Amino acid sequence: MNEKLQRLSKKLKDQKVDTFLISNYYSIYYLSGFKGAVSEDREVYLVYSKKKLNLVAPRLYQEEAKALSSKDLKVFITSERDKLLATATDLLDAKQTVGFESEDLKYKEYEETRLLLKEKKLISLENLVLGIREIKTGEEISLIRKAQEITYKALKKVLPLIKEGITEKEISEKLRLSMLSLGAESESFGSIVAANKGSALPHYETSNKKIKNGDMILIDWGAKYKGYCGDSTRVIFLKKVPGDTVANVYNLVLKAQEKAINGLKAGMTGSEGYDMANKVFVENKVEKYFTHGLGHGIGLAVHEEPYLRKTVEKPLLEGSVFSVEPGLYFTKWGGIRIEDLVALRADKAEVLGSYPKEIVIL
Repeated sequence: MNEKLQRLSKKLKDQKVDTFLISNYYSIYYLSGFKGAVSEDREVYLVYSKKKLNLVAPRLYQEEAKALSSKDLKVFITSERDKLLATATDLLDAKQTVGFESEDLKYKEYEETRLLLKEKKLISLENLVLGIREIKTGEEISLIRKAQEITYKALKKVLPLIKEGITEKEISEKLRLSMLSLGAESESFGSIVAANKGSALPHYETSNKKIKNGDMILIDWGAKYKGYCGDSTRVIFLKKVPGDTVANVYNLVLKAQEKAINGLKAGMTGSEGYDMANKVFVENKVEKYFTHGLGHGIGLAVHEEPYLRKTVEKPLLEGSVFSVEPGLYFTKWGGIRIEDLVALRADKAEVLGSYPKEIVIL
């Protein structure tokens, strides 16, 4: 039995659940290695029963699925996609309590499964596989580090191409192509390139706006490598920094990030991590401009456990990997965010990859 399956078996034993329906795309990939499906669609299920995994896939993916067959993983191919859930339900050990991922299973699927199981008990297990995925193996951390290194190298290649007249979308596309040329399988997400006031919107939609000399440009981008995501944010300036206020805010955000990274350790809560950065903003009376959490977990998905937010009292675990990305946003002129990824050790946070953080003027 492999390590991931052992961890799943132990978690289910602790919950007194012997059979489990797994529907989350990334959790299926994590446990089985199957990644042929489209992540946004419900095209495969994974069933844990009798200490083994059973992968249910349609004929479309039969070659990829069958190639994964092993002593720990049995593959079942359905003739039609609409038979996937019924086939998965047949594999559930209905003599026992049946668990499902409460954060992922759609209500329609829940109702269909409940009817198929008839009088058997169906219970939700919140964040069970996500909790296993939260603690990364050494191999996973190495893959995220590689993704982050590609992420940084791509920006380094693109920076000399950013000149007056280039558009936000053109910068985004050059970043994408650069990441692919460096070995990424894809982007982790669509890169955000936001000039001036657009940078005040944390999830700004990159446009055809042309860059001008004197512009401030926020870039949020990341490479995906062998299934694992990179993620970083930097703010750059074309020809000059537009005033002392902007420079002061930049340095304040950088101070908050460094304060948090230097103080993070396993066992502290997500809110305690958040507070280390936010205290810098409170001391400077700008905390109302810090409008999001300090960070989010990353791995197979760009956003996963853990989260560093004001209200999160869950302890941060050794081996987790997450972003540290304080930001201040001003609707009149724009926002500053600086983001890096860290792997949490017992008594410190290890930054994955390396890229300069001082103010960059092109």
